[in-house]
Amino acid sequence: MKKLKCVAAVLCAGVLAASLCLAGCGDDETQRGPVTDEQGNVVVEVDKNISTTLVVAYKNENKELEMIKHLEALFQKEYPNVKFSNQAYTGSTSIVIDRNISAGEAPDIFMTNSFDMFSLDDKDLLLDFAPYMQREQELGTFDMGEYYETYFKLGQRDFNGAQLLVPRSVDRVVVHYNKEIIRRAEEETGQEIQKYIKNGWTWQDFETVCGLLKQYSAFRGTDSSPGNAVIDSSCNWEPVYNPIFKHFGVKYFDDNGKPAFDSEATKNALDMIKGWADKGYIGTTGDTADFMAGKGAMFMHSQSISRVAEELRIKAFPEVSEADFHNYYDAVTMPVFADTPYIGVGSAGYSAWAGTENPVLVWKFMKLMLSREGQNALADAGAQNVPIRRDMSDFTKEENHWGKGMENYNLRALTYNMGGVDEEGKPEPNWDCYTDYFIAPGYTRHAVALNDLFGQLVLSYARGTAYDQVIKSITSQVTATLRK
Repeated sequence: MKKLKCVAAVLCAGVLAASLCLAGCGDDETQRGPVTDEQGNVVVEVDKNISTTLVVAYKNENKELEMIKHLEALFQKEYPNVKFSNQAYTGSTSIVIDRNISAGEAPDIFMTNSFDMFSLDDKDLLLDFAPYMQREQELGTFDMGEYYETYFKLGQRDFNGAQLLVPRSVDRVVVHYNKEIIRRAEEETGQEIQKYIKNGWTWQDFETVCGLLKQYSAFRGTDSSPGNAVIDSSCNWEPVYNPIFKHFGVKYFDDNGKPAFDSEATKNALDMIKGWADKGYIGTTGDTADFMAGKGAMFMHSQSISRVAEELRIKAFPEVSEADFHNYYDAVTMPVFADTPYIGVGSAGYSAWAGTENPVLVWKFMKLMLSREGQNALADAGAQNVPIRRDMSDFTKEENHWGKGMENYNLRALTYNMGGVDEEGKPEPNWDCYTDYFIAPGYTRHAVALNDLFGQLVLSYARGTAYDQVIKSITSQVTATLRK
């Protein structure tokens, strides 16, 4: 990563030095406004022949590097003299990026998510793209109406302000399931199970399926053993537990910002999840159903269908060809309550350092990523997440590259009722549900820690800890967290 120059050492005037010294050298004043012209308009164009290097930090997982490289190659067609330095990192994004900026090794662009974004924003480290987006809209060169608004909101300060993260794709919880296990269970028990597993299914359907699968010998267990869990539920992950909490009316904090989750609503929500554990539907220690090894019947997560299919086939069905694997695996929407149909969502994408020397160029990179060409470049690199563009939701269209080779899978599960249009072109409702309980009391900088604590609440109770005991423990930890 590029080193930042600190001029304080060669300047005598303390005030001037403080204003010019960048990260890693005394007071950090890296937050900068947008570049403007003589008329005060935000500059959104940059010399096509600009010669510079952009540093891009990416999380060393999945196919992120390939995706970045495809975007960079496309970008260099328009800006041939721009070079890229790609830097991999592991661990917490907010911690790693904060540390690198403080050390004078700031990346221009880096992968992040909405919760890491909150932590970095609290330290004024992020570039605000909103002025550039607004100016381009005024010029008619950018249209926010082309995108799913929910995922842009997840990249905004308090989900309604500065645009600090530009989403690269739709991130939505689905249920991955093993069709071979379902078939074997139906044959052994004589029960119809597959008919319940469909887009729009309910939590009641889900519980019916789990109950039927527990009659199958692979899950039934004995008097001395509960048997294998049916599903890796991710029940302590906020996109899974928050839609359930929201249905029951759980209030995390009161109007004064005090913990308010010790309530009948919380108890009812926790009892529902604990019931799954008590019946052996879900495990409470890691991925105890072991879906990826071919032992569990289902896996609730937002991982892409292509990624799960590839890993499951290699680990559990190595003898099955890719072409035939749709007969062994598929995905379906996250279950919902009929009266409050909420599906957990999140946002992953890219942010930029507020002190980048090339803010307009960085915006141009983001704009390219949001274009049809950019979204197709991500798909060509192996990303099979739903594009952020509304006009690309239909994977059957030749001009949309995502989903190619995956047409036999239920990709509709990824776009079902997310405010788009159905197969007949009619408007659909929006079931997307993002976690925002920490916004009103102003606890965004604690979002990651709070989500983890409420996840502990879910898991501890599901494991059998008494309600009063777990509430007391989590309340104490939440209170301590808010004091930091």
